Amino acid sequence: MVTIEEFTAETFRYDTVEIQLQLHPLVWTPTSFANAMATHVAKVLNSGDRVLELGLGSGVLAILAAKLGASQVTGLDINKQAIIMAKNNWLQNGLNISQADFRHSDLLNALNATDAHCFDLIISNPPVLPQLDIEAIHTPSTRDEFEISGQDGRRVLDTVLSQTGQYLKSTGGILTIATSLQGWPQTKILLNKHWYHWEIRQQIALELTAECTAPYIDYWLNKEQEDGYSRIYQQAGRYLHDVWFIYAHQPIL
Repeated sequence: MVTIEEFTAETFRYDTVEIQLQLHPLVWTPTSFANAMATHVAKVLNSGDRVLELGLGSGVLAILAAKLGASQVTGLDINKQAIIMAKNNWLQNGLNISQADFRHSDLLNALNATDAHCFDLIISNPPVLPQLDIEAIHTPSTRDEFEISGQDGRRVLDTVLSQTGQYLKSTGGILTIATSLQGWPQTKILLNKHWYHWEIRQQIALELTAECTAPYIDYWLNKEQEDGYSRIYQQAGRYLHDVWFIYAHQPIL
């Protein structure tokens, strides 16, 4: 049970846009990924676009999309508390609730036939942690556990790359993030298999965050030994990983 004292608030700023956020300990707060993603959302979003976000979190990017001119925003998240918080934050920022459609969803399960070929832009900042105990049934109960994404940390990313094309309009595209933690060669294979056109809009190196504990570091180092593909590296005593911001359009259906 979360008490009212555990709720916090912060202000997220992008250019001239200011977003007031109520935060919750079971929901991911905006990170450096969200700050960088905001720049790319602003560049690819057109006024009047219908936007889908897979992985709402606090709702900051959905709210940003609306404030930048999106006509309708659909948001999906497996975390029920995230759905609640995103709705609260949407209203707190003076947005019309009729423009928001936030659904509790495991991956794309909450979408249906009426959502096909519906969206101009699909965005996602996928979780990246591998499930270390692959025999266990994983039901997230803490914020960090919502960062676990299948055996190789690829479950959400692979869904974005391979299954979202059917929900885009012919002129639409996806904006997502991939990291070396998940294995770049696998990501490139899926991009080439499912999209006629894709581009890396930005590549950066980031330090591993606190939830990337020793067992995960050991896992990534072992994966490097198995397949020869770099996942993490040390610099000045810190572990870093590479991050790619990717835009893809014209899906191969």
